[in-house]
Amino acid sequence: MLFEVPFNTHRVLDMLDIPNIKFKPTQIDYPMVKSSNLIITMATSHKKNIITKFKNIQENKIYNLTELSNIILYLQTEKIFSRETIKRSEAAVSSTGFIKSTFIKQAISEKLKEQKNSKRPKQGDIVKSIQEKILAIKNANKESLLSTGELDIEDPFSNPLEVYLEVANLIKENIIIVFNYLFG
Repeated sequence: MLFEVPFNTHRVLDMLDIPNIKFKPTQIDYPMVKSSNLIITMATSHKKNIITKFKNIQENKIYNLTELSNIILYLQTEKIFSRETIKRSEAAVSSTGFIKSTFIKQAISEKLKEQKNSKRPKQGDIVKSIQEKILAIKNANKESLLSTGELDIEDPFSNPLEVYLEVANLIKENIIIVFNYLFG
């Protein structure tokens, strides 16, 4: 079956300065599903269809885009507010409740030294880092984060151009979150 990209999709890509790279929709198949580390859908129904159609696949590698970006934000928040961070911060707070300036200066100094001494990461290290982040995503307790109704990105097909633009911006925002996490 041959699919065509709707004309309004091309118009929105032009409006967002995304180069036209001759997108061609492809039907998902078993080799594609089997070899993928992550499968990102736009709607819960897409996710359920993949799970139903391809019985022996890992369900924890299939995510709605919004679900995936929310899991990433959750993981980043957990990292920021981990007990270790809180303990270090408590040690830096004076009896008046203000953070000691020496602690801030020391933290900035350590970060600058880290950046100065850090070498350009090797490709293997980058791949390993991305794989570790994907594993963290797969192990997150995603059921407690959002209900499935909040996850769907509606298909703008046959709607006015403004709807296409709203959907494109939503997709763009979520993709930026995913890419910054995986490759940042």
